[in-house]
Amino acid sequence: MSTRDVLIALASQLALCLALAGLLLRGRARALRSFTVYLFVVVISEFAVLLWPDTFWSWNWWVARQVTYSSLKLAIGAELAAGLFASFPGARRTANAATFGLLLLTLVFLAVPTSGLSPTLISGQLLPRLGNGALGVFVGLAAVARWYVVPLHPLHKSILTGFVAYGVLIVTVGAMLDLADDPTRLAFNLIAGGGYCTLTSWWALSAWTAKNPDPARTPLLAALEARC
Repeated sequence: MSTRDVLIALASQLALCLALAGLLLRGRARALRSFTVYLFVVVISEFAVLLWPDTFWSWNWWVARQVTYSSLKLAIGAELAAGLFASFPGARRTANAATFGLLLLTLVFLAVPTSGLSPTLISGQLLPRLGNGALGVFVGLAAVARWYVVPLHPLHKSILTGFVAYGVLIVTVGAMLDLADDPTRLAFNLIAGGGYCTLTSWWALSAWTAKNPDPARTPLLAALEARC
Protein backbone atom coordinates (compact mmCIF):
# COMPACT_ATOMS: atom_id res chain seq x y z
CA MET A 1 0.00 0.00 0.00
CA SER A 2 1.25 3.47 -0.87
CA THR A 3 1.49 6.28 1.67
CA ARG A 4 -1.46 7.97 -0.03
CA ASP A 5 -3.59 4.84 0.30
CA VAL A 6 -2.66 4.46 3.97
CA LEU A 7 -3.58 8.09 4.75
CA ILE A 8 -6.93 7.78 2.98
CA ALA A 9 -7.63 4.52 4.78
CA LEU A 10 -6.72 6.01 8.17
CA ALA A 11 -8.91 9.07 7.60
CA SER A 12 -11.83 6.89 6.55
CA GLN A 13 -11.33 4.55 9.49
CA LEU A 14 -11.28 7.46 11.92
CA ALA A 15 -14.57 8.71 10.47
CA LEU A 16 -16.11 5.23 10.72
CA CYS A 17 -14.98 4.95 14.35
CA LEU A 18 -16.59 8.32 15.07
CA ALA A 19 -19.78 7.17 13.33
CA LEU A 20 -19.88 3.95 15.32
CA ALA A 21 -19.21 5.83 18.56
CA GLY A 22 -21.98 8.29 17.71
CA LEU A 23 -24.47 5.48 17.13
CA LEU A 24 -23.56 3.78 20.41
CA LEU A 25 -23.23 6.83 22.65
CA ARG A 26 -26.27 8.65 21.26
CA GLY A 27 -28.42 5.53 21.61
CA ARG A 28 -28.92 5.10 17.87
CA ALA A 29 -27.29 1.72 17.33
CA ARG A 30 -30.73 0.06 17.16
CA ALA A 31 -32.07 2.54 14.60
CA LEU A 32 -30.58 0.31 11.90
CA ARG A 33 -28.94 -2.70 13.49
CA SER A 34 -27.45 -4.13 10.31
CA PHE A 35 -25.72 -0.80 9.61
CA THR A 36 -24.17 -0.82 13.09
CA VAL A 37 -22.89 -4.35 12.42
CA TYR A 38 -21.61 -3.22 9.03
CA LEU A 39 -19.61 -0.36 10.57
CA PHE A 40 -18.17 -2.66 13.24
CA VAL A 41 -17.11 -5.28 10.69
CA VAL A 42 -15.54 -2.70 8.36
CA VAL A 43 -13.60 -1.04 11.18
CA ILE A 44 -12.23 -4.34 12.49
CA SER A 45 -11.41 -5.70 9.03
CA GLU A 46 -9.70 -2.59 7.71
CA PHE A 47 -7.68 -2.02 10.87
CA ALA A 48 -6.53 -5.63 10.62
CA VAL A 49 -5.19 -4.86 7.13
CA LEU A 50 -3.45 -1.69 8.31
CA LEU A 51 -1.91 -3.27 11.43
CA TRP A 52 -1.03 -6.71 10.04
CA PRO A 53 -0.56 -6.27 6.28
CA ASP A 54 1.59 -9.39 5.96
CA THR A 55 -1.39 -11.49 7.04
CA PHE A 56 -4.44 -9.62 5.82
CA TRP A 57 -3.15 -7.77 2.72
CA SER A 58 -3.77 -10.75 0.48
CA TRP A 59 -6.08 -11.80 -2.33
CA ASN A 60 -8.11 -14.29 -0.28
CA TRP A 61 -8.74 -11.85 2.56
CA TRP A 62 -9.66 -9.10 0.09
CA VAL A 63 -12.25 -11.31 -1.58
CA ALA A 64 -13.63 -12.38 1.81
CA ARG A 65 -13.96 -8.73 2.89
CA GLN A 66 -15.70 -7.67 -0.30
CA VAL A 67 -18.19 -10.54 -0.13
CA THR A 68 -18.90 -9.78 3.54
CA TYR A 69 -19.34 -6.05 2.93
CA SER A 70 -21.71 -6.59 0.00
CA SER A 71 -23.71 -9.17 1.95
CA LEU A 72 -24.09 -6.76 4.86
CA LYS A 73 -25.19 -4.02 2.45
CA LEU A 74 -27.92 -6.34 1.18
CA ALA A 75 -28.95 -6.93 4.81
CA ILE A 76 -29.06 -3.15 5.38
CA GLY A 77 -31.27 -2.78 2.31
CA ALA A 78 -33.62 -5.49 3.53
CA GLU A 79 -33.88 -3.91 7.00
CA LEU A 80 -34.50 -0.48 5.48
CA ALA A 81 -37.22 -1.91 3.24
CA ALA A 82 -38.91 -3.50 6.25
CA GLY A 83 -38.68 -0.42 8.48
CA LEU A 84 -39.09 2.62 6.26
CA PHE A 85 -42.40 1.59 4.74
CA ALA A 86 -44.01 -0.23 7.67
CA SER A 87 -46.82 2.35 7.91
CA PHE A 88 -47.26 2.72 4.14
CA PRO A 89 -48.93 -0.39 2.66
CA GLY A 90 -48.64 0.71 -0.97
CA ALA A 91 -45.02 1.75 -0.65
CA ARG A 92 -44.26 -1.39 1.36
CA ARG A 93 -45.60 -3.68 -1.36
CA THR A 94 -43.65 -1.83 -4.03
CA ALA A 95 -40.45 -1.78 -1.96
CA ASN A 96 -40.73 -5.47 -1.08
CA ALA A 97 -41.30 -6.39 -4.72
CA ALA A 98 -38.40 -4.25 -5.89
CA THR A 99 -36.06 -5.55 -3.18
CA PHE A 100 -36.99 -9.18 -3.80
CA GLY A 101 -36.66 -8.74 -7.55
CA LEU A 102 -33.24 -7.14 -7.30
CA LEU A 103 -32.00 -9.78 -4.86
CA LEU A 104 -33.25 -12.51 -7.18
CA LEU A 105 -31.62 -10.82 -10.16
CA THR A 106 -28.35 -10.59 -8.24
CA LEU A 107 -28.48 -14.32 -7.48
CA VAL A 108 -29.19 -15.07 -11.14
CA PHE A 109 -26.21 -12.99 -12.27
CA LEU A 110 -23.97 -14.70 -9.70
CA ALA A 111 -25.14 -18.09 -10.97
CA VAL A 112 -24.35 -17.34 -14.63
CA PRO A 113 -21.97 -20.09 -15.81
CA THR A 114 -18.34 -19.11 -16.05
CA SER A 115 -15.27 -20.80 -17.44
CA GLY A 116 -13.50 -20.95 -14.08
CA LEU A 117 -13.05 -18.92 -10.90
CA SER A 118 -9.89 -17.10 -11.87
CA PRO A 119 -8.84 -13.99 -9.92
CA THR A 120 -9.70 -11.84 -12.95
CA LEU A 121 -13.17 -13.34 -13.14
CA ILE A 122 -13.83 -12.86 -9.43
CA SER A 123 -12.63 -9.25 -9.29
CA GLY A 124 -13.91 -8.25 -12.71
CA GLN A 125 -17.31 -9.96 -12.80
CA LEU A 126 -18.60 -11.76 -9.72
CA LEU A 127 -17.79 -9.15 -7.07
CA PRO A 128 -19.10 -6.26 -9.22
CA ARG A 129 -22.33 -8.20 -9.75
CA LEU A 130 -22.77 -8.56 -6.01
CA GLY A 131 -21.90 -4.92 -5.39
CA ASN A 132 -24.20 -3.70 -8.16
CA GLY A 133 -27.00 -5.80 -6.70
CA ALA A 134 -26.62 -4.04 -3.35
CA LEU A 135 -26.49 -0.66 -5.11
CA GLY A 136 -29.64 -1.55 -7.05
CA VAL A 137 -31.47 -2.28 -3.80
CA PHE A 138 -30.53 1.13 -2.36
CA VAL A 139 -31.46 2.95 -5.56
CA GLY A 140 -34.79 1.12 -5.62
CA LEU A 141 -35.57 2.03 -2.01
CA ALA A 142 -34.65 5.67 -2.59
CA ALA A 143 -36.87 5.75 -5.67
CA VAL A 144 -39.84 4.21 -3.82
CA ALA A 145 -39.42 6.62 -0.90
CA ARG A 146 -39.28 9.53 -3.33
CA TRP A 147 -42.29 8.35 -5.35
CA TYR A 148 -44.52 7.82 -2.32
CA VAL A 149 -43.13 10.88 -0.49
CA VAL A 150 -42.26 8.74 2.53
CA PRO A 151 -40.79 10.79 5.43
CA LEU A 152 -37.36 9.44 6.34
CA HIS A 153 -35.57 9.67 9.65
CA PRO A 154 -32.51 11.92 9.07
CA LEU A 155 -30.12 9.12 9.99
CA HIS A 156 -31.82 6.64 7.65
CA LYS A 157 -31.79 9.24 4.90
CA SER A 158 -28.07 9.83 5.40
CA ILE A 159 -27.31 6.12 5.23
CA LEU A 160 -29.49 5.46 2.19
CA THR A 161 -28.41 8.46 0.13
CA GLY A 162 -24.78 7.88 1.13
CA PHE A 163 -24.79 4.34 -0.23
CA VAL A 164 -26.51 5.51 -3.43
CA ALA A 165 -24.19 8.46 -4.07
CA TYR A 166 -20.98 6.54 -3.34
CA GLY A 167 -22.17 3.49 -5.28
CA VAL A 168 -22.89 5.60 -8.37
CA LEU A 169 -19.47 7.26 -8.00
CA ILE A 170 -17.68 3.91 -7.85
CA VAL A 171 -19.58 2.51 -10.83
CA THR A 172 -18.70 5.64 -12.83
CA VAL A 173 -15.05 5.60 -11.80
CA GLY A 174 -14.82 1.88 -12.54
CA ALA A 175 -16.15 2.44 -16.06
CA MET A 176 -13.72 5.31 -16.66
CA LEU A 177 -10.73 3.30 -15.41
CA ASP A 178 -11.11 0.85 -18.27
CA LEU A 179 -10.54 3.69 -20.74
CA ALA A 180 -7.91 5.68 -18.86
CA ASP A 181 -4.13 5.80 -19.02
CA ASP A 182 -1.94 5.59 -15.91
CA PRO A 183 -1.99 9.30 -14.88
CA THR A 184 -5.74 9.44 -15.34
CA ARG A 185 -6.16 6.22 -13.35
CA LEU A 186 -4.34 7.87 -10.44
CA ALA A 187 -6.71 10.84 -10.60
CA PHE A 188 -9.76 8.55 -10.65
CA ASN A 189 -8.40 6.55 -7.70
CA LEU A 190 -7.97 9.79 -5.76
CA ILE A 191 -11.56 10.74 -6.59
CA ALA A 192 -12.78 7.37 -5.34
CA GLY A 193 -10.73 7.67 -2.16
CA GLY A 194 -11.93 11.22 -1.56
CA GLY A 195 -15.50 10.09 -2.12
CA TYR A 196 -15.15 7.37 0.48
CA CYS A 197 -13.68 9.83 3.01
CA THR A 198 -16.58 12.18 2.33
CA LEU A 199 -19.09 9.36 2.76
CA THR A 200 -17.67 8.16 6.07
CA SER A 201 -17.37 11.73 7.37
CA TRP A 202 -20.99 12.39 6.48
CA TRP A 203 -22.08 9.27 8.34
CA ALA A 204 -20.03 10.32 11.37
CA LEU A 205 -21.61 13.76 11.35
CA SER A 206 -25.10 12.30 10.98
CA ALA A 207 -24.57 9.77 13.76
CA TRP A 208 -23.75 12.58 16.20
CA THR A 209 -25.98 15.42 15.01
CA ALA A 210 -29.08 13.91 13.32
CA LYS A 211 -32.08 15.10 15.31
CA ASN A 212 -34.76 12.70 16.43
CA PRO A 213 -38.27 13.50 15.16
CA ASP A 214 -40.26 16.04 17.14
CA PRO A 215 -43.45 14.24 18.27
CA ALA A 216 -45.40 17.49 18.15
CA ARG A 217 -44.47 18.23 14.52
CA THR A 218 -43.87 14.81 12.99
CA PRO A 219 -45.93 12.19 14.86
CA LEU A 220 -45.46 9.64 12.08
CA LEU A 221 -41.68 9.90 12.20
CA ALA A 222 -41.76 9.66 15.99
CA ALA A 223 -43.83 6.49 15.72
CA LEU A 224 -41.38 5.01 13.21
CA GLU A 225 -38.45 5.90 15.48
CA ALA A 226 -40.19 4.19 18.42
CA ARG A 227 -40.43 0.97 16.39
CA CYS A 228 -36.63 0.76 16.07
